[in-house]
Amino acid sequence: MPKRPKNLTLNQVVTVAAIRNYTHAHGHAPTLRELAALVDRSRGTTRQRIRSLQSKGVLHLKPHLHRTMEIIPPKKTANAQPNPIEDDDLTTA
Repeated sequence: MPKRPKNLTLNQVVTVAAIRNYTHAHGHAPTLRELAALVDRSRGTTRQRIRSLQSKGVLHLKPHLHRTMEIIPPKKTANAQPNPIEDDDLTTA
């Protein structure tokens, strides 16, 4: 099970993991339809998760362009805790 940052729900962590894994495997981000299939949810639910991740500053999309989902790494400070969203932690079962 992936580690979950305090400000993300488990479903949001799974969505971020799916985006990261797909991007790593294919060299580009998934479309909304592909992401919905990966997380086994409707496109509407997946769109809501994407918007929520955008509002939390975890995900960035370029308007009016396809396959532009970009995961924004958390900012590190001198007293920062270890990053809870590491590549190794975001594997889906």
